[in-house]
Amino acid sequence: MSQTQAAAAPATKTYRRSVKNYLLNSRYQLKFTLTIVGISLVLTAGLGYVVMSKAREASRVVEVRAMDPTDTLAQELATQFASNDRIMMVTLIAFGLLLALVLSAYGIILTHKVAGPLYKVTLYLDRIRDGKLGVVHNLRKGDELVEFFDHFKKAHDSLRAQTEDDIRLIDRAIATCSDEKIIEELRAAKAKKEESLK
Repeated sequence: MSQTQAAAAPATKTYRRSVKNYLLNSRYQLKFTLTIVGISLVLTAGLGYVVMSKAREASRVVEVRAMDPTDTLAQELATQFASNDRIMMVTLIAFGLLLALVLSAYGIILTHKVAGPLYKVTLYLDRIRDGKLGVVHNLRKGDELVEFFDHFKKAHDSLRAQTEDDIRLIDRAIATCSDEKIIEELRAAKAKKEESLK
């Protein structure tokens, strides 16, 4: 392939998602995620407290019986209950941490599906502010706010159509005008509008 052919061939850019790309609006995403994680940890701690208090009640009953040195069964049960209490406490803590980790990951992914479209609209609004009305691309599969984005896209397409109408109107004005100074101004206005469509 010659150098001119290589230059003319479109470069295929592959998009690679990284962890930092998931935090497009970190304030919103972290606030939402930490709220969900906090609620789940409070509920898990409450459930753990109830379970552990009931287990401790059973352990206390056995401990009272174990005070009798002749009751070897009660002493064995007291030892077993104490071991079970420790295992239950470690299990509840591990479950709470795992739940927090899973909900954190899920919360970031879920909020990314909302933050992504909002981020995309913000970029397009910045371009519109700068006078650029390029093509608006669709959302990714699985993104939320599809109806909102469709309304935005229709508004953007309407602006593009109005700009294209303006270009056609300027062409007609140039064709009918005889004043060279005005024709130059119209051509400059047309070029600016054509540039905004790129």
